Amino acid sequence: MVKRAAYHCAGCFRADLFHRLNVYPLRVPPLRERPQDIALLAGYFCDLARRRLGLGPVRLSAGSLEALRAYSWPGNVRELENVLSRVVLKAAASVPRGEVVVLQRAHFGTEVDVAPDVVSVDAEVQAAIPQPRPLREATLDFQRAMIRRALRVHNGSWPATARALGMHRSNLHHLASRLELRDEP
Repeated sequence: MVKRAAYHCAGCFRADLFHRLNVYPLRVPPLRERPQDIALLAGYFCDLARRRLGLGPVRLSAGSLEALRAYSWPGNVRELENVLSRVVLKAAASVPRGEVVVLQRAHFGTEVDVAPDVVSVDAEVQAAIPQPRPLREATLDFQRAMIRRALRVHNGSWPATARALGMHRSNLHHLASRLELRDEP
């Protein structure tokens, strides 16, 4: 007698099993839609990691909790658990056994990179983004400001400026001529 496999083809879910499980569908919103749950879940996962690693108490600083709430959590609860497991392990490495492990924002590194609300732009580049006007004119002014800034940062070195802007040197020279920057001191 040949046993019937639960999946009749790779990647296909058995229809009769699906209909048995789908009696009453439940919608569980993603973690990014319920930031109020993050502190509770984070505390639970920190405690799990503490017990697994045999550590003393594990605490979250206000800054780290703020970063966790600001992150979008594309991997949902499982991603939160994995991130906290790694961070607890990193943070515990510098704390004597049995002492309180406090997870600071710095322990997270790039684990939960949160885009800042306001992008920091220097004054010259900010000035290149004035009131609404033709896009072509605004683009040219922005390019001028970026090239001037990069030249200033690299002490007037065109090759270093081209590298910093991710351009070939000849393309930068051509663009600078078109923007009338080559004649500037």
